Amino acid sequence: MTLPTYHAALPIFEFAEVDTPLRKALQFYEEVITQGVDSGRLLPLDAWLVLKTYLAVARQDYRSVLVLLDPERKKTLPVQATIIARSLFETVGNVMALVEAPQERTRVLSREAYRNAMVKHQSYLEDFADDPGNAQFLLASAAWMETWADELGITAAERAQPSLITEHWPTPGRLLVRNPAWITGSAHEVFKFLYNRSYAGMSEVAHQKGAVLAFTRLADNPVEQWNPGMAESNIVSNAILFVAIVLSEIEHAGGFPRNQDLNTVWACLQRIDLHSLRLWRLRYENL
Repeated sequence: MTLPTYHAALPIFEFAEVDTPLRKALQFYEEVITQGVDSGRLLPLDAWLVLKTYLAVARQDYRSVLVLLDPERKKTLPVQATIIARSLFETVGNVMALVEAPQERTRVLSREAYRNAMVKHQSYLEDFADDPGNAQFLLASAAWMETWADELGITAAERAQPSLITEHWPTPGRLLVRNPAWITGSAHEVFKFLYNRSYAGMSEVAHQKGAVLAFTRLADNPVEQWNPGMAESNIVSNAILFVAIVLSEIEHAGGFPRNQDLNTVWACLQRIDLHSLRLWRLRYENL
């Protein structure tokens, strides 16, 4: 099959102009949240510990995308970078949902996590109960699960039968349609816009459907790309946008003054991507 040729010049943008302030903003808020949690200023404590972890997830996902798409690589890995960017988008939704009802939703997240861990622990017991080599591990696992259950107030019946724990954290699509809503107001509009624009395509890659075939072929054969560098640029731009949103939502939830580095990131995003300007005006300009 002969493909048509198409090449268009990408806009020139110094990556350090947005990467440097983004890294500074991430570091700043990780330090500020740590101080706020240690001092007792940020409450509820459990919710802010979760938000701190989500911020670390955003940082790690962002850096992973950059590693996979480093132009110094012989061949970039856009499939794998897209899957990580999809995870980063889910962090956006989770943070938006959590800050609207932090105590209640941290409980949902924690109880669901306990149920999943207990199911895994019970599978370990079934598989390794008669294996002396795993006895110490099983004892340690049981002790940890018991301590965790005590902290969460898990009942004896729920410990014995974790399926009685019915809490489920919604997937991104369900976050949009829950009734009553978990994400409201302009945050809902932002998340809905991003979901409609990006999530289906990223999920098609993550679920190994049609888009992954094209991405993989073009990654292995860069000369066949219509617009070399465009895919990588779009993935990185999305990742930067998702991290900026996570930071802005946390900034607002904590009542922190505007961070200048984060403002710089938003200004750069508006030069890179017109959609970012739309979202800035929709919510973050006046947040």
